[in-house]
Amino acid sequence: MEDVRDRKEHLTQWCRPELKKALYHYWATDEKYLHRQATNKRNRASERCIIYTGGSATPMQTKAKMASSVSLTSPAPAGPEEAVDLREQVQLLNQNIQDMARQLHESEMRIQALHDELSRRPEMGVTGEQMRAGSSSAAQVPPAHPPAPPEDDDADYVDP
Repeated sequence: MEDVRDRKEHLTQWCRPELKKALYHYWATDEKYLHRQATNKRNRASERCIIYTGGSATPMQTKAKMASSVSLTSPAPAGPEEAVDLREQVQLLNQNIQDMARQLHESEMRIQALHDELSRRPEMGVTGEQMRAGSSSAAQVPPAHPPAPPEDDDADYVDP
């Protein structure tokens, strides 16, 4: 239809001549159409309409227009120096991630060592299996009995 509207006769042989004549008259005289045409023309010309496709577009055209709109919000590196700076920032961030992973591994190893130490101490009143089961089962462990006094000091002592 765009070819018909632009009067490209060699591309519009498929359209009957009386239909073309009626379309030309409509496009030249219909107030609603003329208003919509003027509005769309202003919108396409405005700076706010950066990604107007102008009708159907191929995927490559759409991709190119989307890349232009992204570059307006996040500009590409201005030169080789800035590109190198971005690479250095990425390397630094990767190094930070590796350091954090190493620290996490070391913390896990310390926690495991503490867990093993606590499970070997019977005076804590908690067995290794209870520690592995979680803190709720460890809280249910009855308290250890108080130590018995020396037998030779108090002969009349009664164990509760």
